[in-house]
Amino acid sequence: MKTYLIIGGSSGIGAALVANLEANDNQVIATFNAHPQTNTAIVKYVHYNVLDTIPANFIPEQLDGLVYCPGAIVLKPFARFTQADFIQDYQLQVTGAATIIQAALPALKKVNQSSV
Repeated sequence: MKTYLIIGGSSGIGAALVANLEANDNQVIATFNAHPQTNTAIVKYVHYNVLDTIPANFIPEQLDGLVYCPGAIVLKPFARFTQADFIQDYQLQVTGAATIIQAALPALKKVNQSSV
């Protein structure tokens, strides 16, 4: 059984990936922010906003894979985007990804052929 961490695993692509991994008997730790989910025998859901501090004891000792797919979209014309909109998107999509990858690297390095 392999272990995967899915950031943004409660809807869209993340939820589909969680379902696929669960169907193939993989252990999954999946996060949600706005859409709470119910734990199953092999899927553990954790509330996590990627703009906040990573929860303690959140990342397991070993990880076979990490997927980063939190979703957010600002639906307004480009001309109406503010600097704050761009900064928030950057923090979610870039800084959030870099932060969780850095935190998960020790666990990923313990598994031969782990992937991000």
